[in-house]
Amino acid sequence: MRPAYHTIVVGLVSGLMLFALIATVVRVFLRLRGREASPLATAADRAAVAAASLGIALTVVGIITGFLVWPLEATLRSPVMKNKILASFLSVAFWGAFLAVRFRRGPQLWSNLTLGVYAVMLAASGFVFGMITSSIGGDAAGNPSGFENIVRIFGVETRFTFYLPTWLNLVVIVLGVLALVVAFTARSHHRGDPVGDRF
Repeated sequence: MRPAYHTIVVGLVSGLMLFALIATVVRVFLRLRGREASPLATAADRAAVAAASLGIALTVVGIITGFLVWPLEATLRSPVMKNKILASFLSVAFWGAFLAVRFRRGPQLWSNLTLGVYAVMLAASGFVFGMITSSIGGDAAGNPSGFENIVRIFGVETRFTFYLPTWLNLVVIVLGVLALVVAFTARSHHRGDPVGDRF
């Protein structure tokens, strides 16, 4: 398969995920401004769901076309390509969690500011890992984007097998614990609400 097909799919994914992230931020911003019932708020919610859903589907297509571009043996033996695969799976996981929360709570998700911010965090994480995936691919193809330099600030070298420095591992653990606390706190605040009980 020609690399151009993979590049086109990945480009579409990047655009869709950026759009989904922006729509999510706009939706939470409108909630903060007290305009959660406005037509723009409804449109932002629908746009975020549609773009994230299509983005995940195309990410899977991108993973498949990526495996068709390079020989499987070379892909699985290259630290750079293994990093790319890992980052793409993490992107799918974060966007999948975003959609799971949104479909579980429905549009009422945005009425809970804590869960709204949580959704933004999931969307932002999914977008960042998607950008890392694309950046690694561009770097491997001899066309670096420069995004890998931003990642390098946090101690991650995309050209070698992923590892995180101790301080960043601690940050990730703290953020993970905080995410769980936020999720359970948001649930406990809505015990009397049938939507909250369902979540």
